[in-house]
Amino acid sequence: MTSSSQPAMRLKGKSVGVAFSVFALQLCLLTTSAEAADLSGVSVSGVSVSGVSVSGVSVRFDPARVQPGDVCALIVEMDRETFGGFELHVPSHPNLHLVSIERFPVSLKDGRYQQRQCWWLQPLASGTVVISDVQVELTDSNGTETIALPSVTLDVVPLESMDLSDAPEPLPPAVDDHDATSLGIRYLTVFLTGLLLLVAAALYRKRPRTSMASGDVQWDPMVDAVEQLQSGSVPLHLLEQILAHRGGDLSPQLRCEIEQSVYGKRREPAVLLDLLREETMQ
Repeated sequence: MTSSSQPAMRLKGKSVGVAFSVFALQLCLLTTSAEAADLSGVSVSGVSVSGVSVSGVSVRFDPARVQPGDVCALIVEMDRETFGGFELHVPSHPNLHLVSIERFPVSLKDGRYQQRQCWWLQPLASGTVVISDVQVELTDSNGTETIALPSVTLDVVPLESMDLSDAPEPLPPAVDDHDATSLGIRYLTVFLTGLLLLVAAALYRKRPRTSMASGDVQWDPMVDAVEQLQSGSVPLHLLEQILAHRGGDLSPQLRCEIEQSVYGKRREPAVLLDLLREETMQ
């Protein structure tokens, strides 16, 4: 090997050494990043570093930013591969009013056991509300365990200046006089029409029963016969109808007189009138 080739070999050896050092440094950085990523998801005593989930149970506000008087939900959810269920215990807060509690039973979805509970809360004043000491009693195959959940924060922003304004509310738009008059006339027309219908119905119920129609069940030919006998005429057609419809109910004397008047030649209107009056009065 010549002397000129030796520096080239030394230069190549240095390049390889530098490349190896760079590769080793990158490998160390990748290993450190991977360890940091693993540590971000590792839980300590079941609590993740992010502080939002404990043993598969998470807690949050929805929405996390409201105004005083709005209603928001404190939601606690369980999502686990193994069966379990929890009971939620939330301490009271002087700035939050409990509206209602909504509980959902344990369900199985996509091979995971899920449970949910919502506490509907209403903030009373603006400011930052921190809910801590939230606990769940988690029950699974290993028994019952009390777990403290991370603190959650609710941001209650002040009301807008318009909401706090003391200025009076604007009056409703004025109603046109012509429209108001037309509306009053329509109401008056409806009222009078209804009143007339009521009067007409009352008069119709109190109307006297007429005996002009022969098919009216209230019509009595004996009454019309009395009226015509009083005028001096003998109504033979009415007497025939009396015999046809009420012959069996007549007294023998009246039936005989009617038969003599209709079929015989003897007609005594005065006697017939007295007998008919007696029958109608009975």
